[in-house]
Amino acid sequence: MIPEQLRPYLTLELRRQLFHLLVGMGAAFLVWKELFSPRIFFALLVVGLGTSLISRNKRILIIATLLDMFDRPEDRKTLPGKGALYLLSGILLTVYFYPKGIAAASIVILSIGDSLNHFIGRFWGKIKTPLNPVKNIEGSIIAAILCTLALLYWISWWKTLIASTIALTAELLEWEILRFKINDNLVIPIVAGAMFVVMKVYIG
Repeated sequence: MIPEQLRPYLTLELRRQLFHLLVGMGAAFLVWKELFSPRIFFALLVVGLGTSLISRNKRILIIATLLDMFDRPEDRKTLPGKGALYLLSGILLTVYFYPKGIAAASIVILSIGDSLNHFIGRFWGKIKTPLNPVKNIEGSIIAAILCTLALLYWISWWKTLIASTIALTAELLEWEILRFKINDNLVIPIVAGAMFVVMKVYIG
């Protein structure tokens, strides 16, 4: 059961995670089919950042409606659409650094793993992880299993399970560079991609 006071927040988070899932899976498909290049993702990121900065002080028709539906109130005051910008950044880095197949698989892990890990763990998780007392084990386990099932047709199940488990475990840690916290949309696909590369080099 969800406490009454959390239900409005649950609705917002459900919309946010569905958006994250659908956009991520769509991006993975475009990468796999070679329909989008790093340049296109970079252009989208630049346009998105500019739109976000303008939206801090001005409502832009459709953009404002999307922000009302998917953005957290606290982000609207600082960097509107911050979650989407981080998602695009993670996708861009993944596509830039890894070959098509690994990039697409890593983006799938980001899309499914991050969405379900966050949502399930936050609202139904009971067991706190020793690595991060704010997050729960149940979300990570279920997310890793679903990532494995989603990629079962293309990649050996054990490779995806290893990559997704390590990537989602890495996400539990608080990564910082020069006191700047590294967002999980950056950590998950980069770590997942690195694991796929290591397994390809040393295992085949």
